[in-house]
Amino acid sequence: MPEWVTQLFNGMIGGGAVAGLVAILDFRLREKWKHDLQQKLEAYKVSLIAEAEAAKAKQDLKKSIALRYAEIEFERLVELEKLFSHIPSDVVRATQIPIERKTADQTRRLTEKLTETMRASERAGMFLSEDMKHKIRDFLRTLIQLAQDYVGPQKPVMPADKRAEMNKLANELHDVLRGRIRELGKL
Repeated sequence: MPEWVTQLFNGMIGGGAVAGLVAILDFRLREKWKHDLQQKLEAYKVSLIAEAEAAKAKQDLKKSIALRYAEIEFERLVELEKLFSHIPSDVVRATQIPIERKTADQTRRLTEKLTETMRASERAGMFLSEDMKHKIRDFLRTLIQLAQDYVGPQKPVMPADKRAEMNKLANELHDVLRGRIRELGKL
């Protein structure tokens, strides 16, 4: 075989070997780069999932706190509404007792009910607007004043006009409390 064929053949083999080596190196580098990229992508996905879980946990906690707050508000407003639904009639009943049948025990019992109502309004206070707190305080002052004037030994019977004024205030407060309770019940 002529020398030039041998050189050509060797050149092709050598060139092919270099080309083959380059192809192998290229393949290995692409695989390594692809592997590294997949690892980084997987790490990024894991971090995104962790962030999403943390955000969801934070939202769940906020929701849980908000629901518990609403439950407490509901409980306290229901307690107050129940007392407001009875205390006006308790005061009216006590003020309508004839003078000769009025006793200190009746005064004590009504005072206990008024005190219980005041405490319930204080417990519910954080859930009430300033305007509502003011109305409740005025209403309770009115009830206390009526009790002082018309409940107990030797106290006169309460006039009808006082009863109408007290009932009007009681109905207004009762309606506002019921409305808020209904709103909370929808949650």
